[in-house]
Amino acid sequence: MLLLAAALPGHAVEVAPRITLGTIVTDNVRLARKELEESDVIGLVQPGINIQSRGSRYDFYLDYALQAFFYADQEESDQTFSIGNTRLGVDILPETFRVTGVASIAQTIIAPDVPAPAGNLPIVANRQDQTILQVTPEWTQRIGSAEGNFSYTRGQVIFGESQFEDIPFEEWRNTIDGPERDRGLTWSLRHQYGSYDYTTIEIKRQSAELYLFSNLGSGFAPFVSAGVESDFADPTTATLDYFIWNAGLRYGSASTSAEVSYGERSFGNNLRVSLRRQSADRPGNFIQASYTETPQTPANLSSAAQLPPPGTPIIPGQPPPLDPGFPTDQPPLILPPALAQSFLTKRGQVAVGREMVRSRFRVTLFAEDLESVPFVGQPSQDQFGSSQYGVTGNYSYDIGSRVTFQAYLTVTDQEFTQGDAITTAATVIFGRLGLNFQLGQKTSLSTWVGTNRWENVSGTSNQAGFEQNSLGIFLTRSFF
Repeated sequence: MLLLAAALPGHAVEVAPRITLGTIVTDNVRLARKELEESDVIGLVQPGINIQSRGSRYDFYLDYALQAFFYADQEESDQTFSIGNTRLGVDILPETFRVTGVASIAQTIIAPDVPAPAGNLPIVANRQDQTILQVTPEWTQRIGSAEGNFSYTRGQVIFGESQFEDIPFEEWRNTIDGPERDRGLTWSLRHQYGSYDYTTIEIKRQSAELYLFSNLGSGFAPFVSAGVESDFADPTTATLDYFIWNAGLRYGSASTSAEVSYGERSFGNNLRVSLRRQSADRPGNFIQASYTETPQTPANLSSAAQLPPPGTPIIPGQPPPLDPGFPTDQPPLILPPALAQSFLTKRGQVAVGREMVRSRFRVTLFAEDLESVPFVGQPSQDQFGSSQYGVTGNYSYDIGSRVTFQAYLTVTDQEFTQGDAITTAATVIFGRLGLNFQLGQKTSLSTWVGTNRWENVSGTSNQAGFEQNSLGIFLTRSFF
């Protein structure tokens, strides 16, 4: 009904259908070791649509693509995938009660410690659908001079037909913020509760904290927090048994932002150090360095469905990245889905970006370590861990007003552990060189050559390395 209402006069609706046609030539379609390589020519048909609408009491966003691969030599392997996300937010009582529904579907790697494809194209049986459904009623209320925000999320992570069980979850987030002041002390009360119902265990998390921070002027703002939380090592109970604290200093100006903070929690230390300097007139000119230590679980990551904010403009001719596309960020956290564990995540990175008249580049050095936080009574051989470090580079150059050259390279050393044993260690190399031709306002043609390699493989899992070289040509047409 809301979609019908959106189509009525006075409600802006933007509808942008599109279609991508392409072909990929690969010399190792299954990411097999050298003596078992198979080449193939693959056709791609990817229709999609983007719909956005905003009314006085709602906002709606949808982006969906149907990705179909057709193999010349291995017709039995033809595959179809759905990639998309949608959000609908409705103001039941304006500025007071809002309900938001979110849904997304994408493909996730099943086992990251074996040959893992960067996208859906290789035939390796190591990717599967992951659907996330969630609904969040949210209440905002003035409490004297403060403002309270109380939300409850009910959702489920669905893996469909696979070895993983679906994960129902619920999350409470309650916040009361004191009045904002340009100078002086401000306070905030925060409470969080989460329950993630795995087949083998129900993981529960809870915390309650009081935050105090002060704007001293000149961009400086010290802060401190104290509270209680449940024990990360005993996820079966959400009892608030552990005292926690955190203290730090933030600084912000037109060109510089920085933060340093340290604290203690039930799982260990909580540390954050970050610095970013950025050009005011060219956002692509920056230097950034950061290091963080924080707890995370796969369930936390899965349930945090990320969507563009309401009102995000449609960009004609730029659908979701083609398989496997030109990534823009460093590799994500390396975790198997549906893993009922907790981790202390340590991540550091240094990034430099430069934006010139015709060209842009970004280089990122990163290191990441996921240390398992053992549950009470959990055997050490059941604990999973991973680490990775490497470099990622992106470069683009506008040859003319309609032609852009693109280059991408990432080199990553990865290591996976099970208990005290290293199951797999490998060097992953992924690179692309490509050209994008803007043939018109609604039509673009792109082509690339690339390589994907898994080298220096060792460990107890007995995995072998692989090398894949490929060529792709794609034509994208949008209609609106």
